Amino acid sequence: MKVDVQNKFIQTQLLQRTTQQLSTHTPVQSEAKNQSDDTNPLTQAEEKEKVKEVTDSMNEFLKPVHTTLKFQFHDKLEEYYVSIIDEETDEVIREIPPRKMLDLYASIAESLGIIVDHKI
Repeated sequence: MKVDVQNKFIQTQLLQRTTQQLSTHTPVQSEAKNQSDDTNPLTQAEEKEKVKEVTDSMNEFLKPVHTTLKFQFHDKLEEYYVSIIDEETDEVIREIPPRKMLDLYASIAESLGIIVDHKI
């Protein structure tokens, strides 16, 4: 039982460290979007592919630990959220922040024109 608690503690530390690394990279990505297209070597499609690769690698990293956490990327808001999933039934137990709230925020922001940023 003591070994199991230690393993869970180590897993939690790794998860926290990884989450911190992931959150520190998010402002860099948003700064890169603010730069002009001439100075940014990655296209938007390449950036999305890289984000998808990082998310998939995080999910693969957590798979051997038999955890039920899954890192996902919200396309409209370009933000991350965590899904807690029951491995036996594949049922979503909880999402942090809830995907419905992210969808609601995205639809409100889109209707207000915050997300739409076209140059004419």
